[in-house]
Amino acid sequence: PPEPLDPALVERVRALVEPHVRAAFLPVTAPSSGDAARTKLGGVPMLAPGEAWPTCPCGRAMPLAVQLARGELPPEAQVCFPEGAGWLQLFYCTSTSCSVDDGWEAAAPNKLLRFLSAAGAMPAATLPTFEDAAWTPHDVTSWERVEETPSTDDLEGLDDDAREARWALSDRASSSERAPDEPVSHDEFVRLAGPRGGDKLLGWPRWAQGAEWQRC
Repeated sequence: PPEPLDPALVERVRALVEPHVRAAFLPVTAPSSGDAARTKLGGVPMLAPGEAWPTCPCGRAMPLAVQLARGELPPEAQVCFPEGAGWLQLFYCTSTSCSVDDGWEAAAPNKLLRFLSAAGAMPAATLPTFEDAAWTPHDVTSWERVEETPSTDDLEGLDDDAREARWALSDRASSSERAPDEPVSHDEFVRLAGPRGGDKLLGWPRWAQGAEWQRC
């Protein structure tokens, strides 16, 4: 088994990250019910009155990636919606032959991220045929609340020892092995090690390389 981490280093990391703890919400999913109005991953969305299915500049229909219905979200997320908005939606072009340059950029036009007004919104009448596979639709039926801390890139005041301790916490959080006299539980390792990856609502971003905060 691994050696236990130095309790003093663990306490130092805890003191640095505790003021920055945020709540995050993990989605609990089920196969799609076909309800266009609900919170979902993929599937048929709500659209504005008379609106056609959103298309990419490459000319292809963009599949719905995620739709968040305001009334089905935790209160911490509902307050982020502007007045009158019923849904937050992300459409994203999945065509492997898309002609948009630098499609990975946050503001690239091969995606549509928007709040949709609740007034007059209607389910999309038809589901387009997508050139490449779209996501298998799932409903989000509930949210599991967790707490998480920021990535090392989003923390100030970390010297080399503290950074190494953070990396050690991360390694220990992702390992199934535990030292006999570990100073904290596995759940605490996960909490202190940084943001979770995967699907979640709110919390801290888990950067692929380094911090890339987007400007409005």
